[in-house]
Amino acid sequence: PALATHSLGPPPPLMPLPTGIETPAKGPSVSYAQQVAEAKALASTSLDGALQNLLSHEKTARLAADVGGTTELVKAMVSLCYDAKDWDKLNETIVLLSKRRAQLKQAVTAMVQQASTYLDELAEARKLSLIETLRNVSEGKMYVEVERARLTRILAGMQEATGDVEAARKTMQDTVVETLGGMDKREKTDFILEQIRLCLEVKDFIRANIVAKKIQTKTFKDPELDDLKIRYYSMIVRYQLHNKKWMEVFRAYQATWDSPSVQGSDAAADRCLKQQVLYLVLSKYDNEQSDQMHALQKEKRLPQLPPYDSPLKA
Repeated sequence: PALATHSLGPPPPLMPLPTGIETPAKGPSVSYAQQVAEAKALASTSLDGALQNLLSHEKTARLAADVGGTTELVKAMVSLCYDAKDWDKLNETIVLLSKRRAQLKQAVTAMVQQASTYLDELAEARKLSLIETLRNVSEGKMYVEVERARLTRILAGMQEATGDVEAARKTMQDTVVETLGGMDKREKTDFILEQIRLCLEVKDFIRANIVAKKIQTKTFKDPELDDLKIRYYSMIVRYQLHNKKWMEVFRAYQATWDSPSVQGSDAAADRCLKQQVLYLVLSKYDNEQSDQMHALQKEKRLPQLPPYDSPLKA
């Protein structure tokens, strides 16, 4: 006999799961212009009092997720310290604000960017102190990675200026810029080139080669990056001269031959062509060398450069 079937009907509606603590809705941005103006007036006699007043307003804005208000107050507090030329208080305030509970990313970003503009005006020791503060505050925070990378480069430049090239190399080596979305192609490439250069300066050829591989040579098809292309291949020449790989040195010079800065200067073109001839002749004889010599011999400029045209005819 056939089995009886029973309709179970539609399933009951699912009950919503408990969500725990609800996140407060983001409130409208509030202007704190009056409070900031009052704090500026008070700061002339009591910087600490002015900062404390703004901190209470900052807490209100921050916990209400008021991005505009929090950013306005954070920037105001940084400005008060700067205007008072109280550099220790500036560093303390930056650290304090960055560690406030549920601090907003936009506020931290604005604070780091604003404080970075003060660096050029500071004496060496104060500049170093502020850089270290900003680098510590931005460490591990993806939303200020670009700012931290720029601060790192400034710090490395200062270290190299004092003669400590190894310290500059160490400062730069762990910064990864190739994945940063806020950096354009020129700035990224320029940063990596600086990393390569510092490795070469301290004769860390292994690391220089590793870092150089981060650069995709197709990047240099952009004529706007011609100066970076020349810098890149000049470093490849330094690296391959160390390895005594003459064919690689030839290839590096060959890669710059079509560069606008080379073709636009008779002196640069003559030097590049001479270097190609020299290192191609020094290379081990094989099919590639033979093919390259025949190709190079066809360069119209070569007959104007005796005796560099002679080896290719041999």
